[in-house]
Amino acid sequence: MMNERKMSSVILAIYDNVQGRIINKTIEYAIDQWGLVWDYETRFEELRKAAETIETDKRWVQDKAEEEQDRYGRAIYDYVHTWFAQVDDFVAKYNGFKEEHEKNDGYPLDFPFQNVHKRHHRSKEAADMKTKAEEVQKDKPQGLTHWEGPVSMGFALPSVDFEELESRVESMNEITKAMEDSSATFNRYSWASWCGEDHFGHRSR
Repeated sequence: MMNERKMSSVILAIYDNVQGRIINKTIEYAIDQWGLVWDYETRFEELRKAAETIETDKRWVQDKAEEEQDRYGRAIYDYVHTWFAQVDDFVAKYNGFKEEHEKNDGYPLDFPFQNVHKRHHRSKEAADMKTKAEEVQKDKPQGLTHWEGPVSMGFALPSVDFEELESRVESMNEITKAMEDSSATFNRYSWASWCGEDHFGHRSR
């Protein structure tokens, strides 16, 4: 008899505990869901700021990359273009979301509680889009451009006209003739002597 009473007490205690947890979880869930409805304006504003931030970042990166491309002849990395596409995709979705928001006057929660379901759905969507914006922003590229090849002197100094020195041209012609003449001798010392002269005919030290 005593064992049956103890068993009953244990069962009741477990039941009360489980029931209490279920009730608490239900209440917490209801509060969270109502919070989505009630805080729609706040979540939309947070999304708007995230969208503005990522658009600003894209403009800065794009201007910087194009400046390096135009001024130094560098090429923009493919992953930078990929990031631009990700930003454009997000901004397009955000603009559609914002347009619907404005068309419906922000889905006001007027009596008798109109737009409850719509606000709940859009509040969750705004939170998800804000998270997406933060993920894309974290992927913002740092290195933007790279050299496509060696920089030519013509590109580095486009306003300078280079002229061949007459003395050097004559020397090159003499060497060419000597190499073509089978009877001529040309040793490494002669070559070193010629290469050791600078553009003005002076020997290098």
